Amino acid sequence: MSQQPKPAEEPRLVCEHVEQMGSHFRRWVCATPEAWEARRRRDAAQLERMGDQGAGCGGVTNPC
Repeated sequence: MSQQPKPAEEPRLVCEHVEQMGSHFRRWVCATPEAWEARRRRDAAQLERMGDQGAGCGGVTNPC
């Protein structure tokens, strides 16, 4: 007798209320826990790179 293949489980989704850039509106974004962790790591790396670029010119404290 052959065994019936088990149906694939639906991935567990975690939904968060996320602010959109340039808007006061928030929207629901759903993703797997692994996708959320990858997004957090990507965002942290991007912020770190931005900090490494220095203050640059502009503003009252650094007018160039």
